Amino acid sequence: MTTKIIEYYDYILLLPYIVIFFLLARNFAKKHAETPNEVYWLLINWWIRMVAGLLYAWMIVYYYKYGDPFGYKERSDALFDSILKDWENIKYIFLPAESFKDYLFNLGYSNQTYYSDLGYYSEANFMVSRVSCVAAFFTFNRFLIISFVFTNIAYYGFVLIYATTKKIITGFNKALAIGCMFVPSCVFWSSGLAKEAICMISLGIIFNCSVVLFFQKKIRFGIIFKLIFFSYILSTVKNYIFYCFLVAFIVWIFYDRVKRIMSKSRFNKVAVILLFTLAVPGIYWLWGNTISAGINSNIGEIISSNIDIYESAAHSFGTGSLIDVKDIDVSSIGGILKFIPQGLVNVFFRPFPWEITNVLMIFTVLENLFFVFLFTRVLIKSRFLTRKLFINKNYQVFAIVVSITLAFVIGISTFNFGTMVRYKIPFLPFWASFLLVINKKSSDNKGVVNL
Repeated sequence: MTTKIIEYYDYILLLPYIVIFFLLARNFAKKHAETPNEVYWLLINWWIRMVAGLLYAWMIVYYYKYGDPFGYKERSDALFDSILKDWENIKYIFLPAESFKDYLFNLGYSNQTYYSDLGYYSEANFMVSRVSCVAAFFTFNRFLIISFVFTNIAYYGFVLIYATTKKIITGFNKALAIGCMFVPSCVFWSSGLAKEAICMISLGIIFNCSVVLFFQKKIRFGIIFKLIFFSYILSTVKNYIFYCFLVAFIVWIFYDRVKRIMSKSRFNKVAVILLFTLAVPGIYWLWGNTISAGINSNIGEIISSNIDIYESAAHSFGTGSLIDVKDIDVSSIGGILKFIPQGLVNVFFRPFPWEITNVLMIFTVLENLFFVFLFTRVLIKSRFLTRKLFINKNYQVFAIVVSITLAFVIGISTFNFGTMVRYKIPFLPFWASFLLVINKKSSDNKGVVNL
């Protein structure tokens, strides 16, 4: 980018956009709120996110002075400029990223900024640049305004998760609102020009459509289309989030149906228990060696390669917030299984207070301490997760599975606290809402009203 990233007139230009964004957010809030007071809190959350969006932009531009937002914007500029020169090039918004890279190469841009970092021409990264390019036509292609577009996109995703969760759980709107929308790391790190905004709007729409289809039994073409389209978007940007969501939702549906079958008669309960008792060892007997080999070759390789990548980066740029991982035997299934608890602890509870290396980590530590307190409180009140865990439609199953599966993937692939705090965002609304509802339910000793 040859011009100054944020100019003084960007702040003047931002004012009318704030009005437009606010009016859109207010309409969206009214659509998904049940009371005027709820609209008020949804808009409070919006204002907090707008401040977070500004702080995030300042952090990237003036503090770090580098980062993925710059890479996304440079490729967005390349796409935007090519369309302005020839409107036929609008096709590259829909074509594979490789096609646009070849187009730039043929124009002789191979030594220019547009072309320099090939990593941004992966489908996952270029999807962000596509959205940024579309936003550029309505924002004078200014970095600050586009960042606010992405911040609003993320806001809609979190509101959708909250509104959908309310369809499942009634009587706990305050706990759900705090868990789904007011977790500080979710507010801050989902702001700005980054993948997180696209992931959260996609996840919110997928979650909403799935609940409407499979629990509310409303089968409509529009819902199915949105489910397919945003599943494609999410699987393109961060496919592991989509797969973890899919696994968790299937487990949720399966558990809910099995529990209904078991509740009808004692015979059904005995039959289901017997089936699982025989099925689990049977599966391991048939495919145990294949499963073990797959874990060794795939998960072990992922852990080993990612440790090497982060350690290499640490040697080049300093240790910073690198997670120190020692004595992992990735050559055996036993060694990998031993690492899994460590990986989950890293994701759910670290960094610890004594691991703080910069100002931003202070806020992460305070948030983690809150979750440690809340999780401990839930453990004690539920007698180590054996009582009072029921939430309507067995939502607790989905929340736990999606959180643990995503935490597992993050734990074996991420060894930097700064990166980890962003990667946790997709499961935190579900994890936080689960803990807060169980805590509130245990305190009030009240059930959840059925739909």
